[in-house]
Amino acid sequence: NTWKSWITFLFASAIASGGLAFGKFQSEKSNVMIVNEEDSSREIQDRFGLLGLKQEKLPIWFRVAQGAKLDADFIKLLVEEAKNKEVGVIFFDSLRAMHTAEENDSTAMQIILDMLKTITREGFTVIFTHHHRKKNLFQKSNDDPEMARGSSAISAAISGHISLEEIEREGSKFIILRHLKSKVCAKIQPVEIAITANA
Repeated sequence: NTWKSWITFLFASAIASGGLAFGKFQSEKSNVMIVNEEDSSREIQDRFGLLGLKQEKLPIWFRVAQGAKLDADFIKLLVEEAKNKEVGVIFFDSLRAMHTAEENDSTAMQIILDMLKTITREGFTVIFTHHHRKKNLFQKSNDDPEMARGSSAISAAISGHISLEEIEREGSKFIILRHLKSKVCAKIQPVEIAITANA
């Protein structure tokens, strides 16, 4: 319930069309693949419809609810399939659904992260969703790049990290997108995204 899949679809559509993400951030056009082991095909279709996206007109391919896990055999199959479809960006929604390792065990998680690195070494950009730790009573800020749930190996391995937080103000809901980490460019200032429901 943190809007991560919705934001993933908006990013994917912007990349697949070479358009602007949230009407603000220019993307580099690329074919996209989304690996989703959490939702059904119907749920994904419904969300695309609610977002006003026409997935059949965009170069986005899905691998949904096939029981896939990040192991050597699956990586080999995925890379071959992505190359055949000339995909440049692969989304995993979510990381937790793609493995059975103990998230707090850095050694176990490093094996999973190395699987993802195998994909990037083939020339793909890998983006995955992941949950944050629950905020404790004494935590005032949502700007900590170490907020990712599980081993610190996860935060250490990634090149970029954004967080999502839903807030309510004057009867309206917003998502605050924060850029917590970047190895490749300057971090952007927090972005506020309005949530609107169309009748």
